Amino acid sequence: MFPDTVDNIGPAYVGPVPPAYVAPGDLWADTTDPLAPVLKVYVAGVWYPAVPPAAVALRALPVRTMTNPDE
Repeated sequence: MFPDTVDNIGPAYVGPVPPAYVAPGDLWADTTDPLAPVLKVYVAGVWYPAVPPAAVALRALPVRTMTNPDE
């Protein structure tokens, strides 16, 4: 379940392991799978994906389909 809002966006971290010291609103690019990194936001003690699953699914579409549907 995604939080409805995030009031404050904090610093961003990148890596396969979440940062040790975080605050609500911090961002983490989870690179556990380097081919499919996941942007996450820290809210109420939990790392949530910052992008809803439907938007993440757009990555599966070929680029030409999204940018030039006539090809």
